[in-house]
Amino acid sequence: MTGASTRADAIEAVRRDAPGVPITDDAELVRRRSTDRSAMLGPIMASEVGGSLADAVAIPADEAELIALVAACVRHEVPVVPRGAGTSNFGQSIPLEGGIVIDTSRIRGVLRIDADHVRVRAGTLLPAIDEAARPIGRELRIHPSSKRMSTAAGFVVGGHGGVGSMRHGGLADLGNVQGLRVITVEEEPRALELRGRDTGLVQFSFGMAGIVTEVEFPLTVSHAWRDVIVSFPTLADAMHFGDDLTRADGLDVKNCMPMEPGMASYLTPLQAHLPTGRAAALCMVAPASVEGLTDLAAERGGHVTMDVAMGDGPRSFPGYEYTWGHAMWWLRKGQPELAEVLFLLPERDPVGTLDELLSRVGGECWVSSTCQRFAGRPAPQVALGVDGSVPGRVVEVSAAAEALDCLVVNIHQAKLGSASIRDFGPQQRAFKAAVDPRGLCNPGHLADDLVDDRDTDGSESARLVASGWSSRWSTSGEQPAR
Repeated sequence: MTGASTRADAIEAVRRDAPGVPITDDAELVRRRSTDRSAMLGPIMASEVGGSLADAVAIPADEAELIALVAACVRHEVPVVPRGAGTSNFGQSIPLEGGIVIDTSRIRGVLRIDADHVRVRAGTLLPAIDEAARPIGRELRIHPSSKRMSTAAGFVVGGHGGVGSMRHGGLADLGNVQGLRVITVEEEPRALELRGRDTGLVQFSFGMAGIVTEVEFPLTVSHAWRDVIVSFPTLADAMHFGDDLTRADGLDVKNCMPMEPGMASYLTPLQAHLPTGRAAALCMVAPASVEGLTDLAAERGGHVTMDVAMGDGPRSFPGYEYTWGHAMWWLRKGQPELAEVLFLLPERDPVGTLDELLSRVGGECWVSSTCQRFAGRPAPQVALGVDGSVPGRVVEVSAAAEALDCLVVNIHQAKLGSASIRDFGPQQRAFKAAVDPRGLCNPGHLADDLVDDRDTDGSESARLVASGWSSRWSTSGEQPAR
């Protein structure tokens, strides 16, 4: 489409071809559905793509309406941008080339459930899944810190891990997504069922590889989780404790976030449980494992300052809503110019590496670390908050982390490539070409890794030094993690 009038004409043609689907160009709704939570990561992405807007928003009620809408959009060459609740931090919901945002929030409901798995429609909220699983003593293995508002399909196509990843790894690990139903973006859309390893063709695809309408997750044993806070003398003590807890396979622990004292001071509702000047770890632990966790903490000089049923803490927030992506949200409330550098620490001496990095970069830095397994091994994920108002600061810190063999990801551009959390590699690109032959599914989000953007693009996001998490895992000569 070229020109405003041509684009408007194409949208009108889609309306005529899909009369049963609500399509609106209300300016405020279009603005809200054209954004996500990417601004939490810093000002770079907001300045580079924050003004991108869709032309309209469609809200189909079911898969049949969605298919009719997609067919009409393909006939009139209108880009489509599938969207859940917009909780992504990585820019996936930003329509870089306009078109119609397809809001899948009405396509919801649990289709079937048993002790092993649950099958749901795309727009089903994650709390509804756990609610359906609770009577049979089951729950989701993994969920994001934004669980209360996240949708099933949005989590799969825009998330990489979360609460539960310290035991079960990331969403990309085989078995954490069992099945997907995907609608192709063609003039005669097809419905494809992806199983097992093939679900990786769509996982963390930013919605570029067809439109997910159903998701099948595995379930695990549910617990009456406890929110536990542990106080430590130093960040290093908290980090060592986090590693100990990740390796303690006999304990039922679902989440742990070590953080330094400065970061802890911004979690304002929790201040009564976060002694000034001390590091801390926020944990989610089963009742029977609190004693073991307390013993591990004591070995690292820590002591428990809060132990309550999940959600019974200050303001009734579950403890995980201070961790993962939410940790930076709390920090940005007091530091609006914050920018985040996200990386995995190397397998050898992760705590010493972090200490060395902090000494090299200097200045104010805020550190939170989420415990997780990556390629089956403990791999602390560090979110380092720096002053994003200083030109080049994010580039400087990213380069320093890479020099210490950390795996840095470029979270400051809304494109997928080798520097991303997951590389959108040859298999994924071939699948996209098969299901979206005209390139109308969320266009503009695919990086061209054949070109060194740092030499050709003056934007700060393109100058970041970031090898991505798929590039290598250790220096031991093993194959790169997938």
